[in-house]
Formats: sequence, structure tokens, C-alpha cells
Amino acid sequence: MRFLFVMDPIASILPDKDTTFVLMLESLRRGHGVWYCQVADLFVRGHEPRVRARRAEVRRDEPHYALFE
Repeated sequence: MRFLFVMDPIASILPDKDTTFVLMLESLRRGHGVWYCQVADLFVRGHEPRVRARRAEVRRDEPHYALFE
């Protein structure tokens, strides 16, 4: 499966306190695709919902995330 996480800027996550971060970690651990966007990346074209999303990897070590095109 692929999961899209719509959240605040990923650079501001607090790995020890952020529930979304833990959900992303667990999704990756289970072999799922993890995608990231912010609310501003959601839009509608015609009658179809769209998103500008990037594949993401998160980890406990610094840096806590990486984004890919």
C-alpha cells in the first residue's frame, strides 16, 4: 500500500512527540510506501482531487527525514 501523510512542514517534526512520525516509521517498517504533502499541496482540477506529494523516508537518527521527487 501507499500512504499519504498530510501534515505540517516535515522539517518541524519532533520525533519523540509526533504521532504522525511514528505512523510513518511503522508504515515503512511494514514495507508500505510513504508519501508526504502539506495542506497547500492539495487542490482540485475540474472535479478531480489532486496532490503534489513527495515520497518520504523517516528514521530516528539525524536527519530524521528524506524527501524524493
